[in-house]
Amino acid sequence: MAVNKEFLDKVLKLLNENPNKVIGTKYTPEAGKLFNEYSIVDIKDSLKSLDKSVYETQIYESFEMAIVTGFALGLRDRY
Repeated sequence: MAVNKEFLDKVLKLLNENPNKVIGTKYTPEAGKLFNEYSIVDIKDSLKSLDKSVYETQIYESFEMAIVTGFALGLRDRY
C-alpha cells in the first residue's frame, strides 16, 4: 500500500475547510488539482487507509475506458 502522507494532509485540510465536510473532484477545484498532482495509486491507497467509521470515500471510474476519473471524501457524521 502506497499511502502518501502529503496527499492525505492536503485532502484532509480541504475537507476540514469545507463547510459541508464533503469534497470531490467534480465540485471542488482544489481536489481536482490534487487528482492531477498525485498518482492514482497514491490516491486510492491513501483514501483506503482512512478510518471507515469516520470517513466516506468514493473513487469514480469510467467503465467504458477503464480509468479512474476522480474521487470524493466526506465525514460520515456531517449531518
